[in-house]
Amino acid sequence: MRADRGRAAARVAALALLAAAAACGADGRLEPKQRAVVELVEAAAADAGATVDRSCVEAVLARLADADAHRILDVGLGGDADLSDEAEELLAEVDGCSSTPGLAENP
Repeated sequence: MRADRGRAAARVAALALLAAAAACGADGRLEPKQRAVVELVEAAAADAGATVDRSCVEAVLARLADADAHRILDVGLGGDADLSDEAEELLAEVDGCSSTPGLAENP
């Protein structure tokens, strides 16, 4: 039973890595728009006196669609961007990467 749970956890981890890699460029780096949103999150954290785990933010935002990244960059994190449901979920995940809960929604 324990071995089955271990294999299932390994499969989930592998799928998560594959999904993140699919959103990244061929060299494993974030696309430019996603990278810019990561930098925006870091700046908002610094302004709020908080810290973020950059690798956590990058892993989450690697799944952010280009259109949503563009909207965020246009209006900022606290702006009224018309984001997809997936982007809203990702921003909620980014909140878990911060030492200050609510940062992604209220920078």
